[in-house]
Amino acid sequence: MDAHHESRAHRPTLLDRSVRRRRAGALPGALALAAAAALLGTYAAAAPASAAPVPAADLCPAGNLCLYVGGIGVPEPLQIRQCQSRKFDQPFRARKVENNTRVNARISTGGGETVMVQPGQAVNFAPDLRVASAGTPC
Repeated sequence: MDAHHESRAHRPTLLDRSVRRRRAGALPGALALAAAAALLGTYAAAAPASAAPVPAADLCPAGNLCLYVGGIGVPEPLQIRQCQSRKFDQPFRARKVENNTRVNARISTGGGETVMVQPGQAVNFAPDLRVASAGTPC
């Protein structure tokens, strides 16, 4: 007999086909587990950065009164410069008002109510505030 056939004859019974099949299946399983661990590590490292809230100053620059609409994500706010005001033909639906000026902001609603927002203050509204006009004095 040649050497190739002799090695099969002396092979231990532990290495029969069923054992070889299980070992072959372990390799893809181990690779899948390693890939999952690598992805989880990448996600865990990125999670704090993506979960951090965006600072309000980044969305509402200094010297502005900002009106935010509700919705998915963080839409750009409507910005009104200090010492200016704006009237709306149709009420502007504001979910949040942020006063990033140095003076009090005056928000008038369609129902005739007035909301004063202090400098540096942000106010959330639920349901949305129906703004007829908004602005700051000089």
